[in-house]
Amino acid sequence: KLNFKNNHNDTPDKSNKNELKPIRKVFSPKREPEEIYIDTNKPVFTGSGIILNGGNWILTNRHVVENLKFIKVRNGLGEVRSVKNQILSNEDDLAILILNKPFNSDYSIEMTDFKTGETGSSIYVIGYPMASLFGSFHPSITEGIITNPFGFDEGNSEFQISAKINPGNSGGAIFNRFGQIVGIASGKLDSHKIYKEEGFIPDGINLAIKIENVISFLKKNNIEQNYVSNNAYEYNIEELYKYMRSAIVFIVAQR
Repeated sequence: KLNFKNNHNDTPDKSNKNELKPIRKVFSPKREPEEIYIDTNKPVFTGSGIILNGGNWILTNRHVVENLKFIKVRNGLGEVRSVKNQILSNEDDLAILILNKPFNSDYSIEMTDFKTGETGSSIYVIGYPMASLFGSFHPSITEGIITNPFGFDEGNSEFQISAKINPGNSGGAIFNRFGQIVGIASGKLDSHKIYKEEGFIPDGINLAIKIENVISFLKKNNIEQNYVSNNAYEYNIEELYKYMRSAIVFIVAQR
């Protein structure tokens, strides 16, 4: 079993900010990424994910991998791994991918770095949107805020964010300024459907799965939880990208 902690009620102590250092390590990406070999005669499905469990697991959306058998992942440093099994959530759009060979454990996000996001707080989405156009080696980062604590039709399992999300972002991490994960990118409103039904195109409304639902899913897979964290280093955006890219993966899947 794993232990992970969360400080739902505690605000990080920034009194000694000048003395604080990031807990994570920075790793340089490869000069060229390792190749991902696929069957070019079959459709390809892509998404994003996060390295967990000491490098052994990838957390992503269920809709990214459901009913797909051939799955490969490549992290932001360019290292490729194969997926041997998957665990799908019955309640939320979440899935765990179990790797044939783990990534370096230092790439993994610690379970102490899960944090409930506050409405109005700054957030940063890191993932692989529209990889066929923009590439699948270097992840992209977008900035926004948590705009609403509830999702579509005031659903309690998701929340709304203003950071841009596009196809391929699904399953990617949503960080706060302390490098803590506050949610998992899920998708955006169907603008064409809303235009047809309501007569306008919504802008800047995207959805994420609440971290409480992520924790619940992981607990059901034998992960224990304790709510304590000492993470107090505040990243700027450049630092956040540099320190977190090793934990973010590009997912490629085929039937």
